[in-house]
Amino acid sequence: MARERKQRLLQGLRQWWREQSRDRASGASGFSQDTPPSAAVQLTRDRAAAADCREDAVLILSHTDPQVSVSGVDRFVRAEIEALEKEGFLVWVLSPRAGLTPRTYTWRRGKDLIADHCSREFVQSEVEALLATGRVRATAIHHLLGFEPELLEALGTFSGTDKILVYLHDEHVVQFRNLAGEFSFLARNFGWDETTFAELLPRIQTAADRLLGAADEVLLPSAALHDHLAAALQRLDGVAGRCRVVPEVIFTPYREKDPLPHTKPRLAYLGHALPNKGWLVWQGLLADPEVRARFEIFHIGDAQGATTAGVETVPYSTCDGNPYASVALLQDHEIDLVLLWSTVVESASYTMAEAHAAGVPVLTGRASGNIAASVTSGDVLGRVFENEAALRGFLLDPGDVDSLVKAGAAQPLRVMHHQSFLSRMLAEARV
Repeated sequence: MARERKQRLLQGLRQWWREQSRDRASGASGFSQDTPPSAAVQLTRDRAAAADCREDAVLILSHTDPQVSVSGVDRFVRAEIEALEKEGFLVWVLSPRAGLTPRTYTWRRGKDLIADHCSREFVQSEVEALLATGRVRATAIHHLLGFEPELLEALGTFSGTDKILVYLHDEHVVQFRNLAGEFSFLARNFGWDETTFAELLPRIQTAADRLLGAADEVLLPSAALHDHLAAALQRLDGVAGRCRVVPEVIFTPYREKDPLPHTKPRLAYLGHALPNKGWLVWQGLLADPEVRARFEIFHIGDAQGATTAGVETVPYSTCDGNPYASVALLQDHEIDLVLLWSTVVESASYTMAEAHAAGVPVLTGRASGNIAASVTSGDVLGRVFENEAALRGFLLDPGDVDSLVKAGAAQPLRVMHHQSFLSRMLAEARV
């Protein structure tokens, strides 16, 4: 009976979310991502060009199209757009198209696709026309990866905008030099080889420094990232004093969990199958017969075609009108522990937030940035391990595992809320 009650409750929550999400889904663009450049430019001329903007507007730059991409930054930008539109702002979004040479861009007004596969010259003219209207209340720089230095140099400090906000979702905006070892990532996603990137790097760094110097606010999602970047921020005059830590999400407990006993504890990898998110460590655990014998194994996320016998893979998308689908999936499958073994400094970690909302303890390594910091501080339930051997030792210790699973069962379920500093700041400025 308890299981039936739980299933009815979850079905009701999902139905409520679908009803709440219907308006969002109906606003999605119907234009193909393969719209040829000439058609895209004509589309802009036939509809409202940036020069015709007569409403208070916000300009957003990000490294990928937030309406089709699924990274943590994209999720934040989508929520930010929604918050700004609720306050009556018209939101324009510029992002580079990944993996294309020569580089082209996507230009949106809110969710609506205005132009796709458009040239640097076209988007430069659109942005300059938008700024010239005098209606841009803020320009928000979320990420600069993929933008051509020529475009960043031409736009400078976005003269004509009332405010400039730079979001440090990760360390790349401040420390592009740290990307020197990531040529394979850049080549795969933005079409740059090692030689090209080495030539572009100083110009990208200069553009980033110029924007940081001009920013009215520099926003970081966690104290852990702020501490990690402290030395880099100090090299820029006055920037450290304009930094503000603003968490990307906040939580509201809404009910206690109603856990059911399992034959074995349930262990899950949460998120995409990426090496920098701990996928290789996860694969190592799956190859360990002792670990496999101790747990029921799940993957909540995109396996990108990879399947493993005996592992239940449950894919989900954050672009289908339900940005918190994974929270419900963690609850549906009654996951006891989540592995979040990021090998990079996580600035915030949406997957950690999702596990926390679902009341599931996280297992992470010392190098995971805000994940490790949040667990160490006690803000998030879990364990931090020095290395993979320590992780394995924990997983094979029934007493340690049962103790953490029991603590997780006592956690409340929480609702995640996006926190929009920008929309609140602009709304207050109107009063």
